[in-house]
Amino acid sequence: MRVAQSGSLINHKGNYVVNDADTYSEIIKNEADDVKYSLAGKTYKLRYKFSDDKMLLVLNGMLEGKEGVKSVEFTEVWRRVGAK
Repeated sequence: MRVAQSGSLINHKGNYVVNDADTYSEIIKNEADDVKYSLAGKTYKLRYKFSDDKMLLVLNGMLEGKEGVKSVEFTEVWRRVGAK
């Protein structure tokens, strides 16, 4: 998902598999037309870590660029908004 001024946009769809206590793999089936990174048909192995209170999830990894766009390393932080 990508957040833009017009709202949140889904930029790819697929499945994931938890590999171990530190990594998971995203198996990407398709991508939006305007994405800058090579997503469709790829499997990306990403790292994850929960905070001690399980209120934050930090994801990081590397995405392969396409059509002249450099690959990018990224970090996402997801915050739990509902009650446990």
